[in-house]
Amino acid sequence: MFVERKWEGKEQDALLHLMTNHAAYRQHLGMVSQRYFNAYPVGGSEMGWKSGDLVVHFAGCWVQKKCQVQWEDFWSRRIIA
Repeated sequence: MFVERKWEGKEQDALLHLMTNHAAYRQHLGMVSQRYFNAYPVGGSEMGWKSGDLVVHFAGCWVQKKCQVQWEDFWSRRIIA
């Protein structure tokens, strides 16, 4: 039977539930710094983007209307191998 849950974090809460309650999933997971998959344009050594990180997340860029500027800045930094 399906039980609907009221999870505020949506997919994040679902992943946390799988990690903490289901050993079969936990055996195939690893933990890495958030920065590797979800870095911010600025944010210090733990959260700020560094060369080699996979993704930069322009969280809230729309508030100050900086999305295009941030995108162009980071696009110009890309390294084409």
